[in-house]
Amino acid sequence: MKKITCAFLAIVMCMALAVPALAAGISSGTAYTGRLQGYNIQVTAEANSAIVLNPYQVSFTKASVVSGETSTDKINPAIFAPSLILKNDSDVPLKMTLTATGSIPNGSNAAFSATTLASTEKNRKVFIYLAVDNVGSKSASDAPKAADALDGIPAYDATKVWSTTNTNGTQAVFKNGDAKLTDICTIPVPADGESSYVKIDIGGECTPSPTDGWTSTDVVNVSLAYTFQASNNPLAS
Repeated sequence: MKKITCAFLAIVMCMALAVPALAAGISSGTAYTGRLQGYNIQVTAEANSAIVLNPYQVSFTKASVVSGETSTDKINPAIFAPSLILKNDSDVPLKMTLTATGSIPNGSNAAFSATTLASTEKNRKVFIYLAVDNVGSKSASDAPKAADALDGIPAYDATKVWSTTNTNGTQAVFKNGDAKLTDICTIPVPADGESSYVKIDIGGECTPSPTDGWTSTDVVNVSLAYTFQASNNPLAS
């Protein structure tokens, strides 16, 4: 497609130069008009519920934290959030950049930890991380769901943490401030009749037995922002 379009543009330029030199009354021939082929970028973010901090690992039901979930099975993770699902119905592959932001609201005595928690930790610390799974092209019936996190999320792996030096990795740790994960993955063009999906899971741990017990105001705020960009010249495909 790219070569054909360039050829058309070259013909237009040559004819434009040749026309003034033609004798009066001679037809200038066929005119060509070059245009840029349009393409569509469409990404949908499925809604998800709030993150649950559960430092004492009290059991709760799946249905109580995931919209539309009917299971009454009990779970007790220290940190839980339904999977965030991004659906790509674009005509071109997309590079995705994530910005993970953490903050501590006024009145909270919780603090972010940059590493997994030691068994001796006595401060109200929260270790929270995200894991990105570029699941690829799926039919609607096989698409990932928010409730997928109920069956376990990828374990934290320090070797997979995003590196700003090497610009690679599939996990990131939330901190007080921003962490930008540039081009963390490329979402492929979906197959006919399908969509391409990315699944983002959040997990971690809280100090189970702090010196001063947890209170309802000991919370942390986390947010995700994402941007998408065509990963190559759409006319090259």
